[in-house]
Amino acid sequence: MKKISELIETLEDNPIIAGATDEEGLEVALQSNCDVVFLQFGDLCNIGELVSRIKDANRIAFLNVDLLEGVSSKNVVIEFLKKNTQLDGIISAKNHLLKAGKAEGFLTVQRFFLVDSMSLSNIPKQLAASDADIVEIMPGYSAYGINLVLRDIAAKGMKRPLIASGLVCNKEDAIRALSAGALAISTTCRTILNEA
Repeated sequence: MKKISELIETLEDNPIIAGATDEEGLEVALQSNCDVVFLQFGDLCNIGELVSRIKDANRIAFLNVDLLEGVSSKNVVIEFLKKNTQLDGIISAKNHLLKAGKAEGFLTVQRFFLVDSMSLSNIPKQLAASDADIVEIMPGYSAYGINLVLRDIAAKGMKRPLIASGLVCNKEDAIRALSAGALAISTTCRTILNEA
């Protein structure tokens, strides 16, 4: 299991995270130079094997537990993942799953969807409840939105690394997000992954 400081160092060296939403996407992620993979598919029957493939490729493996098929959003899924996979971390929009993940020793990424000013203003409250290690903002193409989030989180004294994710569709989007203060970007875009 990686420590947050090790993950941050890894992402500072290579700020592109490969997102995988299906088998084909996982193969692209594993063939890329990305050190971190955000797995966004799987089910109870194949999750152990999918994570093993990521770990066998010497990558850091995260799973979006909200997208894992065949499970409920109860904390027992986190215990199952701890006992049956080699995951380094979990991604979720649900505070209780993130808290359970931290209790099991996983690195945690809290996913936020910025749709309006209310969703932005709720971030500090949600982070206080989850104590997630990292914030993931969607959509990630909006440098303005990323700047707002960083400013809002900093104003509340919560220092968290930020990942920009979703709709990062080209190199310019990635550069814009990183220039705005994101530690890394997460993408499934093959053009970006091939250049990583």
